[in-house]
Amino acid sequence: MARRKLSDTSHPDKSLDDSHWLRFGSDPQPSMRLKVLYVTFEEVAKSGPTSFNVSSVCDRLGITYPMVNHYFGSRDGL
Repeated sequence: MARRKLSDTSHPDKSLDDSHWLRFGSDPQPSMRLKVLYVTFEEVAKSGPTSFNVSSVCDRLGITYPMVNHYFGSRDGL
């Protein structure tokens, strides 16, 4: 399986607009750290904790895996 290059740019999921973020709280533009957490909650609820894949969160937000490490240290930290 080919790994995505760090220079590859992803396009975030268009459904992640202000109204989507308001489902989680009163801020229509939460910090990126909170966005990662919110999308992680959705992905874990959908696939379960053992099948959860951080790359699906990265793809939906249009970020790279090192950004997850920056905020949380690792997948387990997330």
